Amino acid sequence: GDRSFDDVVKRILGSGADVIFNTINGDSNIAFFNALRNAGVTPDTIPVISFSIAEDELRSIGADLTAGHYCAWNYFQCIDTEENQRFVTAFKNKYGSQRVTDDPIEAAYLGVHVFALAVTKARSADPRAIREACRGLEYEAPGGLVKIDPDNQHTWTVARVGRILNNGQFDLIWSSPEIIKPDPFPVTI
Repeated sequence: GDRSFDDVVKRILGSGADVIFNTINGDSNIAFFNALRNAGVTPDTIPVISFSIAEDELRSIGADLTAGHYCAWNYFQCIDTEENQRFVTAFKNKYGSQRVTDDPIEAAYLGVHVFALAVTKARSADPRAIREACRGLEYEAPGGLVKIDPDNQHTWTVARVGRILNNGQFDLIWSSPEIIKPDPFPVTI
């Protein structure tokens, strides 16, 4: 909910940073990107890579403030697969052609499907049985194959980086070559 980022941007500029890793959530991003713009920061001077801004948030923040910067997610609406095209079309048919899909929407979608697979596998509605049945499950989601890790029950998935376009969509510039084993509790030295 913060709206004042002038001091933060001043510290960033004074640091000599080559890139900004943005973990701000919610509508505070509007004030943050406005402060960057007011300070003359552009994607050419100091690119921002955000970890909590997706297609739907870009509708609020505005491509005029964000175009050229980057975001990291597992899913982008622009993924060019038949499964994703079906997903996007079905979503727009239900919620309106102006609406967009994004990583949180795709994650919720695949979560429901993985839950259904686990209930079927467990042959039970007992939460413990469902949790156990999730181990090792695989699902072909709109963003590609997702696998539930049998040890930590987080998802193996593709990592992606997209560059924000003027239309509020992404140019997918990098994808991991395969799904990545989750490390939910990394130890840093």
